[in-house]
Amino acid sequence: MLDKGRPMAPAEAYGAIVAADLYTFNTDDPVSVVRAQIRRRCLGLDFPSALATKCFRATNDGRYTLIDHARVVPDQEAPERDDVRSTLAQMLALQHEHEREVRTRVLEALKNLEPSAFERFAGRLLTAYGFEQVVVTRPMRDGGIDGHGQLRIGLTTVSVAFQCKRYRDKPIGPDAVESFRGRTSGRHEQGYYFTTSRFTREAIDAQRRPGAVPIVLFDGERIVDIMFEKAFGVGFRNLRIPELNIDLVLEE
Repeated sequence: MLDKGRPMAPAEAYGAIVAADLYTFNTDDPVSVVRAQIRRRCLGLDFPSALATKCFRATNDGRYTLIDHARVVPDQEAPERDDVRSTLAQMLALQHEHEREVRTRVLEALKNLEPSAFERFAGRLLTAYGFEQVVVTRPMRDGGIDGHGQLRIGLTTVSVAFQCKRYRDKPIGPDAVESFRGRTSGRHEQGYYFTTSRFTREAIDAQRRPGAVPIVLFDGERIVDIMFEKAFGVGFRNLRIPELNIDLVLEE
């Protein structure tokens, strides 16, 4: 822009960068990269990833020009931009705090379920994750296995059994993992162990043994992670956060 002595659109700026061999772009859409970097340093455009140091300003025709190096941003503009960034930072902090609180409440709700309800929950969670033919076995007739299903992996189908322990604080040790593996061996190819509490280090180490059925462990926090990932038993609201993008509308 300084060499040309005129404003430039992102596509023009990209062409000038390539022509001068100033940078090599390893991306399928280099113009978008140039546009994003210009906007981060553009006066009047404030969003979470915008930089405090501004080098450009948008023109009325959708292009960008360099700021006169002798120009000083008026004091009344800087506090306004700081207020915008501060407000966004506060909103993000509140969102993170709210999510932590909801995660705690979700885990507490799981711990308050009846054992049979937790078994049904685990079966439906597996279904939400893509498992097929999931069945929760009847109490006292499950042979130590709370349910089973199938997981399709490519052209093959893997038979999976699952075990559920709804505990408040009691940790699951390696003996419980090995016992579940023993009941699974010869009947299923994988085992999934769900608990609302946690697994000891020894239990985690016992997940896999050479030649034995692998057991996948899901503690309370990991279960909550899956619930958030799949929006399973957790609802979300979209909060619109507006930002100024007139320059993108005018860009040619």
